[in-house]
Amino acid sequence: MAGVESTRGNTVDRVVDAIRSLILNGPLPPGFRLRESMLAEQIGVSRTPIREALSRLASEGLVEVRPNRGAVVRAVPPSETKDVTGIRATLEGMAARAAAERITADQLADLEKLDAKMHQLASSPSGENLDELAVINGRFHEIVSSAARNPTLQSTLQTFRLLPLARRTFQHYDPVRLCRSMSSHSELVEALRSRNADWAEAVTQAHIWSAAEVRRYDGEGRAPLDS
Repeated sequence: MAGVESTRGNTVDRVVDAIRSLILNGPLPPGFRLRESMLAEQIGVSRTPIREALSRLASEGLVEVRPNRGAVVRAVPPSETKDVTGIRATLEGMAARAAAERITADQLADLEKLDAKMHQLASSPSGENLDELAVINGRFHEIVSSAARNPTLQSTLQTFRLLPLARRTFQHYDPVRLCRSMSSHSELVEALRSRNADWAEAVTQAHIWSAAEVRRYDGEGRAPLDS
């Protein structure tokens, strides 16, 4: 019996990860109706784990369950956007500040490699390259928060990164904003290499607010925070 429960739990975890990725990486925009049958067919499972996964994602704030309509991808109301961005900018800045003092040589080397890869992908911004850029960008920021060596801060940041406001895609960036985003990554690496906590914090906070402006002024209202 315990083995059956474990297998079921693993299936639900896999489904949660799959749906979360679809939401955060762009294919499913805010307001999109999450039909259980469609998701079950796409992921290759029955509707039961889909139902459980949607319930869990609703508790994370990624999904909203509406009466008579079912589950939809949650859209962050404009009234919440500024507050959420401010909190996230503060937390990301705190992580960068701590990372400047605690980052290891291996972590710094990893960031430099990821930064170089992001510049390479951004130089040829095809749809496939931008999708890969979003994934690498996520790894970049996860390394920074990990380097802070503050589990509580890292856990709290993860929660904010899961909000629909923080969907990780560069599909709606114009060339100027894409270049600016890449430059801020490079500047953060330099700040961390210099062990300059003030600089690292300032660059990170500016990066978050700049990305928020991309979302605010996108014509379709769909461009998310990239970090």
